[in-house]
Amino acid sequence: MVGEIMLIPQLNKGRLIIDSFHVSTDYRRRGIGRSLLEAARQEALKRGAHALYASCCSSEETINFYSAMGFRLCSDPISSYVEDEPYDLQMECIIK
Repeated sequence: MVGEIMLIPQLNKGRLIIDSFHVSTDYRRRGIGRSLLEAARQEALKRGAHALYASCCSSEETINFYSAMGFRLCSDPISSYVEDEPYDLQMECIIK
């Protein structure tokens, strides 16, 4: 596998949730992750969402990537994600 992104089809407070997102190590830094997130943004716009939401593992590499893609700490996190993964960072990216 090169990469994949899976989205939860139901919006949560106007946000489209990224359920799973991964690019295999050998294929990173080639723009694949950026392309997958752009496809997710387009799907979010199509569904009328105002933001993408992600529960991000706290690794420095992951947080740096999401931050570079415009994600910020979420001020209104989804409680079930916080409970399921208390060490994850809850992030969102406002889309236009």
